[in-house]
Amino acid sequence: MADNIKISGAGAPCDGEYSLLNEVRTGNSRVWMLGDNYRVYYHNGWKIANADITTIYYKLVAIIKVGETMVPSTSGAGILDPWETEECVWVSTNEEYDPVPVVELKVVSDVTTETYTEIDEDGDEVVVLKTTNLSTGYVRYERVVTKTVYQPEVTKHDRFTAPMLTIGRVFQFRFVSDFFSLGYGPIDPETEEPYPLKGLYRVDKIFTFFDLLGTGIDLYKNLYEPLGLSEELYTTDFHKLGNTLIYKLVDVNDESIYYYMPMIFIDGTPNSAVNLYNKVLMSIDIGAQFDNELLKDIKDVMERVLMAKWGLTGKVNLAVYQKAWMPEDYYNSLVADRSAVKESIYLEHGNVLADTLFYVEDNKLLKERDVLLAKLAMYEEILENQLA
Repeated sequence: MADNIKISGAGAPCDGEYSLLNEVRTGNSRVWMLGDNYRVYYHNGWKIANADITTIYYKLVAIIKVGETMVPSTSGAGILDPWETEECVWVSTNEEYDPVPVVELKVVSDVTTETYTEIDEDGDEVVVLKTTNLSTGYVRYERVVTKTVYQPEVTKHDRFTAPMLTIGRVFQFRFVSDFFSLGYGPIDPETEEPYPLKGLYRVDKIFTFFDLLGTGIDLYKNLYEPLGLSEELYTTDFHKLGNTLIYKLVDVNDESIYYYMPMIFIDGTPNSAVNLYNKVLMSIDIGAQFDNELLKDIKDVMERVLMAKWGLTGKVNLAVYQKAWMPEDYYNSLVADRSAVKESIYLEHGNVLADTLFYVEDNKLLKERDVLLAKLAMYEEILENQLA
């Protein structure tokens, strides 16, 4: 640190900031210079003079008391510093140098700072703070780079942070609006009619974005291009993909279809309550048949049974699986045998078809009958009361 002196308000042309001539010197041996023109030095007190001391403009003297008045003395010996203000005062050596100056201490740091800007290789503006220690010569640089962060504003949806998903499990996904057609989502935002069986994918692999790039997979061609989305949208999203995971999602209904889906495109929490169910066909061998009316009746009865008993609304389809040559009397004997089986069951168990298979319809009729009987009893009671 260096102690400079600032002089202002002087009548003589010696205003300015004076630098310490030799920082090693101390006490009364110190000398301050304003360029090569003026100096502050000590000789029986502090003085301000021209450089070669041929003209002394001002001197710092002690204040003494004369009677009741404080007046400047003629001596400044013993005053420690030229910026002292207690019990001392600067006086001019000639009236033409009036007014006298104000002398102040100005501490100068050994450390200087400089700020400037430069442009880096990416074209971004860099603010550089250069700090120099004048005593040691040590120089330090601090650089602050201002980067533009792109916030995609391309849909009505934000990008999301979805929960971690388990490899090998199947989930039902919803996606942000740019990709909603790949998942479970509304067909029409006004009707909110869903795709109930869409968006079913198995999580096959998990990548970081940079791992994905390392495999050579082109995310734009896999995900954006098939949906007709622009490269500009991909470029906009690119700035956020570095901080997200990428899931390889395989369509469980067609494993040749798969997408590399960034986590931030998953809308909300995927549905994990997804199971594999069996779709079942029922086959009944009803033997050789030639009666189309009978076949139609079988189809109608079976559909009604499935609906009434189990709520199944699937259509019953009859198909010929094989043709067989046989004599007509043999075929007639088969028909007669079937009639005999039906008659024997009826004789033993009654109308099984009505009592067992269509108990739902029978119960409905019975309930309707009970309601009607209750109403009839109520009306009879009212009529009796009126006639009484």
